[in-house]
Amino acid sequence: MGVWLFGIPVLVGIVEAIFSLRWNWTYFSVGIRVFHRLMPVLDPKARAPSEERLETALSRSAFPALAFWALEDDRLAFREKIGGLRFGYPPVMRGNLRFQRKGARVEVIGLLNWYVLVFVVVAGLSVIVLRSPVFLLLTVGVITLIYAIQFRRFSQAGRAAAAEWSMSDRSRPQSRRS
Repeated sequence: MGVWLFGIPVLVGIVEAIFSLRWNWTYFSVGIRVFHRLMPVLDPKARAPSEERLETALSRSAFPALAFWALEDDRLAFREKIGGLRFGYPPVMRGNLRFQRKGARVEVIGLLNWYVLVFVVVAGLSVIVLRSPVFLLLTVGVITLIYAIQFRRFSQAGRAAAAEWSMSDRSRPQSRRS
């Protein structure tokens, strides 16, 4: 019984990794929304920023770099890059940036990764099987920590996208003076 409890999340994780690595349109479009922010843009440019510009703008981090992929002219998918020498973690969500010219804003959406949902269900079932809530509590704690990291990173992605899309320097982050 214990083997299938942990085998199912691993299988879901493998399928999800394949969809993510292939930038599957449906995978990055459909899911449970767990993050949502709207970033205003002053005087947006005619074209949304390129994937390369956003990757460069967000390249300084102790965590894995963010990779971007154009799904549509006004929509980019993003996720953590796999590999590298930076501190990594299993991501809780995958992201979308939508450039809304009519509202002059960037919408940042985080969709829950499927394996997380399956893993939480399995952790819940482990309470019955193991007769202890320790695994469930540990799982919820780790997922909460990773979500907090990604919350900050997704917010940064939205701010960088808004700054790159704006023709005005006023939307660009100001450097702190010592």
